Amino acid sequence: MNISSEYSLWLLVPCILLGLLYAGILYWRNRHDEFTERLRWILFTLRTVTVTFIAFLLLGPLVHSDQYTDVKPSIVVAVDGSSSIGKVLSQNDQQQLLNDIRQIETALSNDFDIHFYTFGTEIISALPDSFSMPLTNMESLFDHIDIQHSNTHLGSVVLVSDGINNTGIDPLFASNHLTVPAVTLLVGDTIPHIDLALSKVTVNSKAFKNNQFPIRVFISGYMAGGQQTILRLKKDDRVLEEIKLSIRNDRYSTTHIFYPTADSVGLHRYTIELDAIDQESNRDNNRQNVVVEVLERQQKALLVAHAPHPDLAAIKEILESSIAFEVETAMASTPQLSPDKYDVVILHQLPSLTYPMESLLQKCSETRTPVLFVIGQSTNISRFNQLRTGLTIEQQNNLTEDATPAFNHAFRSFQTDAVVAEDCSQWTPLTVPFGAYKLSNAASVLMFQKIGNITMEYPLIAFNNTINGRYGFIAGEGLWRWRLNTAKRLGNSRPINDLILKTIQFLASDEKNQRFRVYCENQFASFDRIVYKAELYNEMFEPITTENVQLVIRDEAGLEYDYLFGIDGDNYKLDAGSFPAGSYRWEATTKVDQQNFTERGHFIVSATNIENEQLCANVTLMKKLAENHQGQFFFWEPKSEQVIQYLKDNISTKRIRYTTTGYYELIKLPWLLLVIVLLLTLEWFFRKFNGSY
Repeated sequence: MNISSEYSLWLLVPCILLGLLYAGILYWRNRHDEFTERLRWILFTLRTVTVTFIAFLLLGPLVHSDQYTDVKPSIVVAVDGSSSIGKVLSQNDQQQLLNDIRQIETALSNDFDIHFYTFGTEIISALPDSFSMPLTNMESLFDHIDIQHSNTHLGSVVLVSDGINNTGIDPLFASNHLTVPAVTLLVGDTIPHIDLALSKVTVNSKAFKNNQFPIRVFISGYMAGGQQTILRLKKDDRVLEEIKLSIRNDRYSTTHIFYPTADSVGLHRYTIELDAIDQESNRDNNRQNVVVEVLERQQKALLVAHAPHPDLAAIKEILESSIAFEVETAMASTPQLSPDKYDVVILHQLPSLTYPMESLLQKCSETRTPVLFVIGQSTNISRFNQLRTGLTIEQQNNLTEDATPAFNHAFRSFQTDAVVAEDCSQWTPLTVPFGAYKLSNAASVLMFQKIGNITMEYPLIAFNNTINGRYGFIAGEGLWRWRLNTAKRLGNSRPINDLILKTIQFLASDEKNQRFRVYCENQFASFDRIVYKAELYNEMFEPITTENVQLVIRDEAGLEYDYLFGIDGDNYKLDAGSFPAGSYRWEATTKVDQQNFTERGHFIVSATNIENEQLCANVTLMKKLAENHQGQFFFWEPKSEQVIQYLKDNISTKRIRYTTTGYYELIKLPWLLLVIVLLLTLEWFFRKFNGSY
């Protein structure tokens, strides 16, 4: 323990002199009290120490101390809580498995800190109550371990699973950042059984009225050679087509494509099913549902540019990759551009000094055609500020700077791919105008600008509704670099494509200048939660949350579910929970200034049981995980202690000592007050005992 102060400790000498002076004046200069020489020296000493101590405390001395903590190594035990295990293991075996896992803590708790996790659709910091989760996501498990234990004394990870992973990236890749031994304990059935399965069904999520669209079906069979089955396509329990299949061998696979016709606009559910074969134990993978949204027509986008630029090719490629969009490109020099036949107009670095685009912008305002501005070095900022779009930029000397995106988690207008929010901080910067940005209060920001390490309040991607029209803004150029960057790091540019496509879809939607908007996806799996978001505006298109927003969901039988939206920032949000498979319609209503507003829609919930599509444990994956991380692979056997013995023999029990350094103000320690009071009390007692005051 050391003592320090912001003042020089040499000031302790004046403190001592002050104590001596004070006590000397009190006991040697004034000898009115008849004290003995010995008592006078005692009282003198007590008063000197007290005054010196008080004076020293006024210097604000600090006590520096180190505290040492010994930390045991930790072991993470992650248990797969998915239903593929619950379907294979009996209730007694499930309970025995959990008892065996608890023995790890009982046997090793003296040397290790044991952390239990259940993984599947979510990560829970406990052992599973039951094996019923509808998905297995090992990627989220390894990410969670990395976040929670990367800077801790982690000794090993024990993974208890059947190795069946059906969402997220490849576990072998997802576990690359794991730096400790991985012990894998395989649970489940490793013996293949007679099985016929719809291994994969692919279909475009959108089609157009009166057009045929493909539904591609991949079929696999195991140990079913010589048998026959029927493959059937149904719509709303009506059989559209069926074919007979002959299974030629025990390792059978084939592909068939159906071409149904989209006969009406809206959401349509199609069912693909296989008749079960003799002795087939798992029939859950013989049936799959797909949902297709049939549109009246494609939406049209007009992309107008000041000059050729790599961003144009990137935007065009993204739009053309979506069946919902038809895109046309033009240079600003093209005469008589008109927005009449387009659902959205994209202006790249326009208006510019050369091309003010007055006629096109005026027609967009008259026809209420949404406009997306991609601002760049050629944009005439002064002319742009005169458009009254809700965004103005006070650019300084035509300077630019680099800005990386910072995702706004409060954005509620639409949902982006989850990777966008997690990964955007690593995207290459856009070139943006250097200056001050002013955005209308009614506007919503999807991404802010991050300059260096500071997230500014300036928008990078934003949207605004005005009386003159609906506008979107991308306040920088260089979108093509985003695609190259993500493709290099992640292997694809899907997050960027999703972001740009949904940005343009949002602008091109039919919700132009609506004061009440409700957002909800139209396709869900039976384990998904139905989440609604709503926006409500006053006559000046400023967001308000002062009114109640009600929602009614009706199923196919007419049963109604009533809800009330909650407030979420400047908007509304509602989590309606999960719904059984079926078709549902909803109606949201509110009232503002004696005016009623209503929004309607529908969604389809598909019965999905991905976990039961494959029940044979993946031995190869579990062995490879252990091998890649210098661990060991085991088959689970009831009441076996092989994992415990391996951990005892191979994982170091050496503890790490952490030092915690602290500084404490001496004057704030309560026991010092007691010392001062004790000194003064002793002095008073001696004086009083000898007849003085």
